Amino acid sequence: EICYRACPIGGSNPPLSAKLDKSSEKATFLLNKSLDFCIGIWYKHPYHFLTKKGEKAMAEDKAKIQDDTRKMLVKWKTKRGALIMALHEIQGAFGYVPWDAMEVVSEELKIPMAQIYSVLTFYNHFKLKAPGKVVISICDGTACHIKGGQSVIEAFEKELGVKAGVTTDDGLFYIQIVRCLGCCGLAPVVVVNGKTYGRVTPLDAPKIVAEWRETMAKEGA
Repeated sequence: EICYRACPIGGSNPPLSAKLDKSSEKATFLLNKSLDFCIGIWYKHPYHFLTKKGEKAMAEDKAKIQDDTRKMLVKWKTKRGALIMALHEIQGAFGYVPWDAMEVVSEELKIPMAQIYSVLTFYNHFKLKAPGKVVISICDGTACHIKGGQSVIEAFEKELGVKAGVTTDDGLFYIQIVRCLGCCGLAPVVVVNGKTYGRVTPLDAPKIVAEWRETMAKEGA
């Protein structure tokens, strides 16, 4: 018994980094990094290789996401062209657009999954993976760019070991580039979880990261 299914990396499906022997009758994954999609081939049961505790947690997470999404979609079901606004609300609630939420959007708004995915990947604003707990927004608008914004971006990327748009392996930091934060007089500007830093230089990146590591450690994150 073989089941084929496509799922986005970082979604609520089984760990996509896993590569198990076919002889184990569990799973083999074929990864297409350019599309950021994984085609999973499951044998016998899609979650067979997970622990019972893991299966239960995943099922509970999926149920909550889909239940919350259905509640959000009530006001959008009767409005034409409401897809983008609905996706905005979903991302506002979860911090990104989960695959499980996409399935509900498709079902409730009668829109093909392929169309929803194309919208999500067309607009840079939308995220398909959960961002880190500490979101570092670095302005690259005209004023900030002229005053060295790009070097600030590179400094944070080097300090955290990830590119903008990617969450660190520990799930703590996420870098995003924005076009304007409305603080042009303080350029280059960086905003971290709502806290604004003005006239930032590349040398400030390690200090800001260290500050937030300490803050999150105190909060038990």
